[in-house]
Amino acid sequence: MMGDDAPEPAFVFTDMAGRICTIPQKSSGSFSGSVLPEWCRPQHSDLVFHPDAAASFGATAELAFGTITHARHGSPAWFDSRAMLGRVTGLLADQGIELRIGLEAEFYIFEKAEVETGLSHSRVRLESVDMVLRDAADPQPYRVGYPRMQFRPPPFDRHAKLRRRIVQQLAARGVGVTHHDHEAGPGQQEIALAPQPPVAACDALSVLKLTTHEMADHDGLTASFMPLPLSWCPGSGLHVHISAGRAGQDMLYTGGRRSDEGRRILRTLAAAIPSLSAFCTPSPSGLRRLWMMRQGLGGRPVAGYADRRALIRLIHAGGGDVGRIELRFPDASGDPYAMLTVILASLFLRAPEPMPVPDYAPVLAMRPLLDQAMDALGPVLEAAGAHPRFAPAYRAFRCRELDALAMSASVAEMQLHLGC
Repeated sequence: MMGDDAPEPAFVFTDMAGRICTIPQKSSGSFSGSVLPEWCRPQHSDLVFHPDAAASFGATAELAFGTITHARHGSPAWFDSRAMLGRVTGLLADQGIELRIGLEAEFYIFEKAEVETGLSHSRVRLESVDMVLRDAADPQPYRVGYPRMQFRPPPFDRHAKLRRRIVQQLAARGVGVTHHDHEAGPGQQEIALAPQPPVAACDALSVLKLTTHEMADHDGLTASFMPLPLSWCPGSGLHVHISAGRAGQDMLYTGGRRSDEGRRILRTLAAAIPSLSAFCTPSPSGLRRLWMMRQGLGGRPVAGYADRRALIRLIHAGGGDVGRIELRFPDASGDPYAMLTVILASLFLRAPEPMPVPDYAPVLAMRPLLDQAMDALGPVLEAAGAHPRFAPAYRAFRCRELDALAMSASVAEMQLHLGC
């Protein structure tokens, strides 16, 4: 981007809701957190951002990531999930565990995205060039032009040029991309990021989301990483690929076969899906997508090896002893740093206590599910070195969000999460 389209240099962080926030770069790094009540009270809201020299993106470092401290006493901010993930990565490095994380983000591009509310009505209207209306009075769209949404050839892949520009801008900012394509939903896209250490992978995801929103908005479009914006179409996930090694040896495959450690990790993840959903699928839309994925299994196991519909897979990534774990159930609506913290801590530090597998539930029934999940994850966050205030504050924030959604779930959720 050049001229007026070039973004102002900014410090970047993620709030408890998973929203990416930016503040103008300045030498002092000071800013006010008073507009983020889930973080700090107004009288304790003077914060300082400390940029990480190794986490700046763009030729002029227009996007800089780092850590947050309190201005008054200089102590680390208890809510800084990026620093929390860094501590977990350090704990695992002390055990000799080396990690690489590859993220595949799915999202929708809409030509029109409108949310309208009134005293006697509410309306959500989403339009994509991949769908048309049968009749002006019938809002149910159907697929046209090419019989498949995925693997569309030109000219039916109508967002291919936009994706290429996004990838080019990511490359200019120093973010590697392994592939991009049109996904299975109308207007649904996927961009896969190159594997990196955990914190760097989350930084790259934030740059991807910011860049995608910028480029879509420049073209008069709306990009949405919401897990299920269209109830009758495939949801958007955040596939997490985890590669783990110790002393130069792969932990998941040994002698060309699945290792005992790889099988243990697969079992641990399968049992932990209900509790991990508090961070991996934190929104009602995400939980509905997770329920749809479980229904699509038709009674098959949630974890597997060759089944591409499984929620978790242990994959032989190539010749020799190279494997990776793929988590297909997370989505991009939450905080990726907190999400990876609980995943990695559950795998290598302390497994969460098992909880019942939730069935599909309306918003009013999601609070007890959240309470059960946070109870199970409490010891995990403690083992990860999270501040004692983090878990109760996160639980309280999510409960307030669910309370707000309970009054007008569909429209309120669109207003909260469509632009995530």
